[in-house]
Amino acid sequence: MVARVSSARLRIMLGHGNDHGSSLNQLLRGGYGQIEIANSALVRRVAEDIARTPYRGAAFNLYVQSKVIELLVNEVSISEEGDDQRIAYAVRDMLLADPVSPPSMAEISRMMGVPPRKLNAQFRAIFGMTAFEWLVDWRLIRARDLVMDGGVTIKDIAFSLGYSHVPTFSAAFTRRFGVAPSRFKAMRAQEQLS
Repeated sequence: MVARVSSARLRIMLGHGNDHGSSLNQLLRGGYGQIEIANSALVRRVAEDIARTPYRGAAFNLYVQSKVIELLVNEVSISEEGDDQRIAYAVRDMLLADPVSPPSMAEISRMMGVPPRKLNAQFRAIFGMTAFEWLVDWRLIRARDLVMDGGVTIKDIAFSLGYSHVPTFSAAFTRRFGVAPSRFKAMRAQEQLS
């Protein structure tokens, strides 16, 4: 996916302030030829969002601009953060690279060269929960989005997100959102008919 935004257009998007952080200021001065977004999971999600949007015409253009801004905000915020934050975001990206069968914390720890306890502490400091609590929450939010889209069965959603048993998925979904996925889907269908 390639998104091109001129420094002049970015200046318009950001307003007239001068202090946007060192990375953005350098970008605004034309100091970067291009920015490559390293977060492949985020890029994949943004591409999926753009492909699935119902917007057309001017609304579609505005939606795409908002997604480009989302990518820029993520990249600039990561480049200006400390090592703990960079490590936490790197762990998140590793989990999202294969959310169905992610690497274990021991594997991630070896890859990052950081002890597992420290890795979880850094992750918790940034995201407010352990890495695998966050992944379970991400899966359930993704499941909710898929249920809302309505095009996939509950069983397929459960299996696509790494749940081996539909009742286990349904129980986790109910704990997270207060309603079973089948009921959530029915309520969503009813809303669309109204």
